[in-house]
Amino acid sequence: MSELNVSQDLFEESCSSQTVSSEKEWLGVSIEEFKLNTTEDYVPVKASSNHTVLFKVPVENDAFEPYPEVKVDKWDAHHVRMPHSPQSLFPVSESRLESRWPLVKAALKKDISSSKELESAIFSYNSKGSQKWSFDALHQFFSKTLDPGETKYFFKTVLPGIVELAFDIERKIPGGIPFLKKGMNRSISMSQEQAAVLLANAFLCTYPRRNSTSQNMQFPSINFNRLFQCGSLVSVQQKLKCFINYFRRVYKKRPQGVITFTRRCVKANNLPIWAENESELTKLYISHKGTIEEDGAGLLEIDFANKYIGGGVLGRGAVQEEIKFLICPELVVSRLFTECLDDNEALIVTGCERFNKYVGYGDTFTWAGNYVESKMNLDSYRRLNSVVIAIDATHFNASPSEQYKLVALNRELNKAHVGFSFGSYGNIATGNWGCGAFKGDPRFKFLIQLMAASVNKKNVAYFTFGDIKLRDDLYAMYNFIKTNKVTVGTLWHILSAYYDTNVAKKTGLSLYDYLHSTLGTEKETLMEVSDNSIDENKSPENDDDSIKTNDTSVKCQEPVEATVYSLKTDEGRKRCIETEKERWGAYQDAMAKHSNSDEKNIANRSGMNKNAPVKRKISDYFAKASNN
Repeated sequence: MSELNVSQDLFEESCSSQTVSSEKEWLGVSIEEFKLNTTEDYVPVKASSNHTVLFKVPVENDAFEPYPEVKVDKWDAHHVRMPHSPQSLFPVSESRLESRWPLVKAALKKDISSSKELESAIFSYNSKGSQKWSFDALHQFFSKTLDPGETKYFFKTVLPGIVELAFDIERKIPGGIPFLKKGMNRSISMSQEQAAVLLANAFLCTYPRRNSTSQNMQFPSINFNRLFQCGSLVSVQQKLKCFINYFRRVYKKRPQGVITFTRRCVKANNLPIWAENESELTKLYISHKGTIEEDGAGLLEIDFANKYIGGGVLGRGAVQEEIKFLICPELVVSRLFTECLDDNEALIVTGCERFNKYVGYGDTFTWAGNYVESKMNLDSYRRLNSVVIAIDATHFNASPSEQYKLVALNRELNKAHVGFSFGSYGNIATGNWGCGAFKGDPRFKFLIQLMAASVNKKNVAYFTFGDIKLRDDLYAMYNFIKTNKVTVGTLWHILSAYYDTNVAKKTGLSLYDYLHSTLGTEKETLMEVSDNSIDENKSPENDDDSIKTNDTSVKCQEPVEATVYSLKTDEGRKRCIETEKERWGAYQDAMAKHSNSDEKNIANRSGMNKNAPVKRKISDYFAKASNN
């Protein structure tokens, strides 16, 4: 097999060493302080009404025995329609239906030595697909992307291994797999070997029709036919390498770990009241180098998800979520049973293994070789120390400014909270969530994620993916907020007023300039109060109820009892936002009103520092109270 030596290492067993930079390119707290070595208390692998375990527990003698022991067919609206179900039928003529699974087995038992023969076999049990599918990407992969030796090796060795895995579904998955539907808090645990069996069937396109059990159920695709027909895109060819390398690994040595898929739903009455939260920001590590999956391994890794989990992993997509699913192909199994996510939901996958290395992003995505986990830290349930949290951001492509509206702010805060609140401990590894094709503002999303993490007492490792300026801007704002001891609730009030006071009024103030201005004004106001406090030594003639400014006497108003609103009510929160808007508007009006007189006062100063700021009274920044 010397002809395979030209391979990058698609069929090599060894894992080439990775170059590690000694350069320290980060700010904040060392990421090593954030890392833990266990996932022990996240989701115990114990069968219950809301946790389906596909093997017998406890596991004895390193042997995963499938559960249930006797085959139980589930062909209904609550379970995945399995390819080996007797109720999966296929039209062999206009008047006769036969069980589909024997046809699948007969087609795949034949000697298949080319992509055309593989296509023919798949079409033989997908009659409708044969009329509209075109496996051009698959054909190019074996005729041009791989060299002849690699192609021959695949059809002689790897494909028979995939087929063997697929056929094992009969004994490895004897029971039904429930759907993780909207509104559920439910988990599914399976062995890595069972995951490989399910993925082998997806590769061979054996799953019966999808989304046909109910018009209200929406699931992502699972069969690989979409990927096989994505044309000549270089990134698609590289995606196929990722999957082939995975199958090459698992058919030769079936993995013996456990994976848990958890759908998490937090009801509205359990979401934080952001306006009232008094948490200060937690610790931050931020770097323009490194990635979530490399440097953030061992933390709670955030998947910038599509609401249809996995996004375009089985299509043309090759950005953050798709790349995570490509280097950890076991994640693709979640597409089999996970209905699209709602605004208050997240999907968490515990224990998936990484099999591939990569370079590039999007169109430049390239498989970079086989990856072998160097530290196989397992919990007591045999799960790797790997937790992936999938949360989908809102798509603001049509109107990016809409993301600053209160409803959008709360949606993103709540979505991040649902994911970040998973587990009683652990820290977050994340980055520019929803800031690519979804047009999110990374400076805004950074604050949103910090707020959600801080409410849950979790530190944040943040990666800006090569953007040094963004790293510095985010860290400077983080320090500014920390220095001013701004709580999550205060920050929410400021952010919630930004859209109406800045964007809609076209003041031209950027988000961070607005934050500096607003928080700076509050600080100056406090200093002003201190400067104008009563001095026991001042002359009596100035101790009256008037304050003189620019030769105009302004009578102080008698204090009026304030109306008290509770922030726990909609009316209270509404009034709080309106007050913030009024205050900011009054400040801007006051600045405009006094700008000309300020310039004259500075010009007329003699023997004084003309660069010193003009002192203002607190009353200048607020509308005068009515005498009525």
